[in-house]
Amino acid sequence: MKRQCIGVVWRVLLVVSMCMCMCVGSLPARAQVLAWKPDVAESTALRESVDARWQRYFPGGELRPRTSSYELTALLLDLAALGNDESRLRKVLEALRSLQDTDPQSRSYGNFHWYAGDTKLVDRNGVEFTIRHAGLLWMLYRDRLPASVHEPMQAMLQLAAIGITRHSVAISYTNIYLMKAWNLLALGESLPDAKLAAEGQEMLRKWLAYTAANGITEYLSPTYYGVNLENLALIANTSADATTRALARQGLDVVWQDTGLHWHTAAQRMGGTHSRDYNRLPGTGDINALALLGGWPSSPWGRREIGPYAAHAYAAPTPAASAWLQGPLPRFIVSRWGERAEHTHTHWLGRTLSIASSDAAYGTTDTAGLAIGLAGVDGAVPPPTITWFMDGRRDYYANQRIIEAGSGHPKALHLRPFVSSVQREREVLVAMSGTQDKTDNVALETVLTLPADAEYWLDGRKLDLFTHSSAWQPQPAPDGRSTRLDIREQDGRASVTLQDDDSTQGLGLARVLPAQAGDTLRISATLSGGPVSLYLNFLDDKGRVIERERIQGVAASEATRTVQFTQQAPAGTHSVRAWLYSPIASRGRVTVTDLRVDRLAADGQPAQPMVGFALAGFDFRAHRAQQIAIPANATLVLRLQDAAVALRPLGAWGPDGRPVPFGLHNDGLAVRALRLTATQVEGSTTGRGSSLLWAWAAEGMRDDGAFARFRAAAAARRTEAGFDGRLLQARAEGDGTALALQVDVQRGERVLREGMGALPAGSARSINGQERPFLSQP
Repeated sequence: MKRQCIGVVWRVLLVVSMCMCMCVGSLPARAQVLAWKPDVAESTALRESVDARWQRYFPGGELRPRTSSYELTALLLDLAALGNDESRLRKVLEALRSLQDTDPQSRSYGNFHWYAGDTKLVDRNGVEFTIRHAGLLWMLYRDRLPASVHEPMQAMLQLAAIGITRHSVAISYTNIYLMKAWNLLALGESLPDAKLAAEGQEMLRKWLAYTAANGITEYLSPTYYGVNLENLALIANTSADATTRALARQGLDVVWQDTGLHWHTAAQRMGGTHSRDYNRLPGTGDINALALLGGWPSSPWGRREIGPYAAHAYAAPTPAASAWLQGPLPRFIVSRWGERAEHTHTHWLGRTLSIASSDAAYGTTDTAGLAIGLAGVDGAVPPPTITWFMDGRRDYYANQRIIEAGSGHPKALHLRPFVSSVQREREVLVAMSGTQDKTDNVALETVLTLPADAEYWLDGRKLDLFTHSSAWQPQPAPDGRSTRLDIREQDGRASVTLQDDDSTQGLGLARVLPAQAGDTLRISATLSGGPVSLYLNFLDDKGRVIERERIQGVAASEATRTVQFTQQAPAGTHSVRAWLYSPIASRGRVTVTDLRVDRLAADGQPAQPMVGFALAGFDFRAHRAQQIAIPANATLVLRLQDAAVALRPLGAWGPDGRPVPFGLHNDGLAVRALRLTATQVEGSTTGRGSSLLWAWAAEGMRDDGAFARFRAAAAARRTEAGFDGRLLQARAEGDGTALALQVDVQRGERVLREGMGALPAGSARSINGQERPFLSQP
């Protein structure tokens, strides 16, 4: 049932107007929309990027099937920025226009097919993503386009304006709603069309008011918080209207502050449950690249492209957002993410520990009801997030990418269960119940992913787990079907085989190492097969590639040989990403028996290795699979660094209502993860599975004594649970406190929720029990 919040919305609209009036005076009279002005190195790097993309999208001069309209329009913008290749501009524009729906009778008239070769327009967000770059191109470079490009592009944009206005986007669809606002403003100000610009500005006003009352709907998404910030930055950096820029900058403050509030600094990522997370184990996405640019500690995430789009689609974190990284810690955050009472997420954030839950699933295949984040060893990649979800394809570590029916995009398709939770500080009860979907189901399972690098105890007994994993990490990770990674040992020597049978995705091994300007570094590999490429990409302190990617190709050969690639670190080097990679466009099999990075002395011989820098030999070992039964109500405790987590699976039930056992499986060390799994249905038989979990966590476990006391306290915590085929219920109590949860899984109703932290009446967000609005009061 929707909350009655009309009065709140009117109050918020007044706040938005007052804040806007205060902000406008501090802004320039007109935005300084300047064409990207690169230095020589940046121009060279962009030209190399354009050439590489041209070869990838137009092999043999013809458009490659499955090339996206988004990729084409990004290439078109960069070609326009370089400004000296009319034939390529025409070719790309022709390809892009071929993907536009030009049928006036079509409901998607003016929109764009997402992929070349599509016969049906599935994802109607294509027009927003296409005009995201094309609108900026028209703003910056329309006057320098040759006539052969200018006129057809203007016609394409005018038709796209129809597609945009016809595409109805819900205000709760945060990233596309803000992208549509940018589209309307870009076209409205550059075509020009005052009506479009006015509609775009009004969308910003409405979104700010809605967010103040209901929170950010696509909450804490590592991918879409980055998209939101780019949408708002494009508006703030380019709009000619001061009021519009003020609204956009207020939106930037809203998103950046929520990011900073939930930023888990020690884990270098955003904590909390994530509404939409395409990389659930690392919990990273586009937001990490922007955080790095802002000087925040952040896991490296790909690399941020250079060029006019990156220059205009970035606004630094506000001082208020960055201040959250300094504290106060710990903090307990309860936030709304929608209009219904259960649309809340809860997050306890400390220094080395983050534990969070959501009282309702966001509704996509990439969400989880419980998320626990831990800090890794200094300088190492942070450990995988502990997440609780349901799966039907045995894709426990999100390696498989399957075409999603509703969008046409390849995604890891987990299930969409009913979720409810209660959380007080560092303790959570969570219930989950769901059925299989219609895509490639082979089972119905409840899964909890766990970090492999931790110390594990089961009911007072320390577990002996094989958890060795190489410092070299799969990048991209294999999907287990068309790309595979196999580690074997023979006579005490290990080998790694990369099998790449897919020309649309790559496979590799990468490691980021400290480096400094002037270092002469060498990556060497002993291998057979191929083809592969060796990379030494030097990164600045924001994780950006300096100057250009540095690559050496290695041709295929069945002979075993040692190949090397040597480069000197340029000025500004902070680290280096060493990478052995089977490229996207190729297929092949390569077996590696040695892989290392050396820092060379002036005479070209290896210098003394720097601590934590050079590999001390080939560190791969063949995996040893393990499976350990975990009885219901047993307590599994793990420790990593100074944080400890107690997990008690209270029960899992199959479609017939009978209990189903849990098992701890050691089969995911390629991604440094273990899993706790209950198989509720074997095969594709339909039916409902339900489960209950209790979790409790703490930080400050600085010695074995503190950890022993935590384990004893966890064992003493009393829990009870039950399921009668309809009502799923649980209770946890101890130390004078209690949590209770009861849900009707058949009707999807929350019957009872007790003991949790709650929002103050009428509030959209609270911190440590005190209201903290999304929009600052004037």
